[in-house]
Parts: sequence; C-alpha cells; structure tokens
Amino acid sequence: MNSKIIAILLSVFVTYSLYTYIGYHEGLRNSKYFILVGLALALTSNLLWLLGLRILNSSQSIFWLSLAFDITITVCSLYIPVILSKVKFNSFTWVGVALVVTGLMVIKNLGMSQE
Repeated sequence: MNSKIIAILLSVFVTYSLYTYIGYHEGLRNSKYFILVGLALALTSNLLWLLGLRILNSSQSIFWLSLAFDITITVCSLYIPVILSKVKFNSFTWVGVALVVTGLMVIKNLGMSQE
C-alpha cells in the first residue's frame, strides 16, 4: 500500500476511535454537541474512505482497501469498550470476536468471484 492509503487508514483509525469513544463516554453522550460531533466524525471517516477510493486505480486495490477499512473499524469497535470504557469480555465474547474476524476474511476472500 502506498503512503497516502496508510495515512488514510491511520486517520480513519483515529476518527473512528473518537466516534466510538463518544458513544461510551457518558458526559459526551449527554452533551448538546453529541450529535453534531458524531456526525462530523462519521462524515470525516466516510470522506476518507472516498478519498482512498479516488486514489486507487484498480478493483484489486480497492478490495484490499475495503478489507483494511473493515478491519480498522472492527478493531476500533472492540478496543474502545475494552480499554477505555473497562468493558469486560467473557470467553463467549472472544469466540464471537474471532468469528467476526473470520467472517470478514471469508466474505472478503471467498465471497468474490473472478471474472
């Protein structure tokens, strides 16, 4: 991946981490700016996605960006509650996490047909 795509994925990681965090932070969630901040972060993340698509020039590259983007979003959705909000996962939750990651890989890698 080129450096622009890596920068986009790192930016998505930051923006989506913040987006996820504001949902778990009671003070931010009850703020009158909650919806506005959430929308701004979601819009930023989506704009970064579109920028990444514009940079790439082949379906294969877009496919790999899509996989990296999905994994980035999934990681943010998991680490924020565990690390920052002190959510506890039991063994069944970790099995579910493994199934989600496996499912992403199966959908992305086996769900495509070669034309």
